[in-house]
Amino acid sequence: MHKLKIIRVTVACFVLVAITLYFIDFTGLLPESFKFLTRIQWVPALLMVTPLLTVLILLSLFAGRFFCSAICPLGILQDVMIRFTARFQKGKKHKYAYQKSYGWIRYGVLLLTFISFVTGSSAVLLWLDPYSNFGRIITNLIRPGVIAINNLAATVFSSLKLYSVPVYRQEIAALSYVSLAAVLVILIVLFLFTWRHGRMYCNVVCPVGTFLGMLSKVSLFRIRINQITCTSCGLCESYCKGGCIDTENKTVDVSRCVSCFNCLRVCKKGGVGYKYVAPSSDKLPKPAYFSRSRREALTVTSALLGSAVASGMGRVTPAKIEADKAASRKAIMPPGANDRLSFNRKCTACHLCITKCPNHILTPATTHYGVSGILEPTVSYKKGYCNYNCTICSDVCPTGALQKADIKEKRLIRIGVAQLRLDLCIVPTKKNDCGACAEHCPTQAVKMVPYENGLTIPTLDQRLCIGCGGCEFICPIRPYQAIYVEGLELQSRAASPEENQSDNNKVQDFGF
Repeated sequence: MHKLKIIRVTVACFVLVAITLYFIDFTGLLPESFKFLTRIQWVPALLMVTPLLTVLILLSLFAGRFFCSAICPLGILQDVMIRFTARFQKGKKHKYAYQKSYGWIRYGVLLLTFISFVTGSSAVLLWLDPYSNFGRIITNLIRPGVIAINNLAATVFSSLKLYSVPVYRQEIAALSYVSLAAVLVILIVLFLFTWRHGRMYCNVVCPVGTFLGMLSKVSLFRIRINQITCTSCGLCESYCKGGCIDTENKTVDVSRCVSCFNCLRVCKKGGVGYKYVAPSSDKLPKPAYFSRSRREALTVTSALLGSAVASGMGRVTPAKIEADKAASRKAIMPPGANDRLSFNRKCTACHLCITKCPNHILTPATTHYGVSGILEPTVSYKKGYCNYNCTICSDVCPTGALQKADIKEKRLIRIGVAQLRLDLCIVPTKKNDCGACAEHCPTQAVKMVPYENGLTIPTLDQRLCIGCGGCEFICPIRPYQAIYVEGLELQSRAASPEENQSDNNKVQDFGF
């Protein structure tokens, strides 16, 4: 095996295994440093605008689309599918052929993604981002299966009285049917592409792949065919997963080359090489297919710049704000989302926060945020409440959709406001003593005050409420709780109990 392919496969195996384990980990054994793997993905780095973005750009300008074959988890997953499906073919290996570039589809998808983003929505990016699609696959299919196996093992060990084995039952958080359907659709699409056409999804549908293809055209190192030693045997073309090698004309479409290095491994004549290409050599005459591709890239780049100017001022319109308010009036965003528009713009629904939430209160949205926010995380208090001392969701968010906050700041983030309906409360309706909501309120927003016949009744101070859902979760009234949390369009800062106590002291000192 060629040494470059050994390096590529080694890096790819590490990335795939490590990032999969990070999503699956339900025991908290993996160190937090593993979240670095989510930060080096292209879309998270782009949305966060971190120094890692510069590193990824330089990597593409240096080595072409090495990211697609060694760092992108969805790309590596496709390689696994190719390896697996090859066993069901008549031959042991796939036989590929040079494919059309489908430039109008590639650049059209990239243009659509860009326009959607600059107009304030990540709706298109949400469905096409390779990292987020991989995260949803692991979250919705692989992780529940692993937890089910763990629970089966825990049952077996318990029945055998092997209590020394540290395996314990874990809750399998049920996600939405919409999320599961989305995962199955992307898997079917990937399977159909990889079955016959290798990495065609990366070269036709994926906007990240198209953008990196534009950068790879000027990369310093590229796959090149030696016009003298190449015998046009077609062996390299038949092993090219990108369908970018044309042995008849002895050319390589570098914009679609995913740097898998299969061609280097199979060529025994020295006809294919991974070589340094001086920038000045780009001035030499190029094959016709290269010229067309470059013209397409320049045309699309101009269109992207024009769309940014044309639609940049229209990102936040009154009509859009009113539509979003109507769609998300009661939806609860995770802490750190700040406002609905910025959350929708940055969240790509990778579901990492959903997998890491210890109380399982985050769930994929359906119509909570409107059509543009499908699959983004929303808060539900059916199974728990937001832990007063937990910042995990904002800590792990790789795109900045949830801004990081320390414990002290998080305790005052108001993600919603409780609403009290005394007409449903069992104290006035059934004359029974309760007080569960007040007992579980960490900010003292809910207090019990004298009522009648020795009973006490809850009262609510919304200034102190942070919308954690402790009161809603514990309220015994079903199916509609007497106290519930309603989401906010704009998250704000609640008054702290200390500030409220200070205000009360000032009022009392005033002399009433």
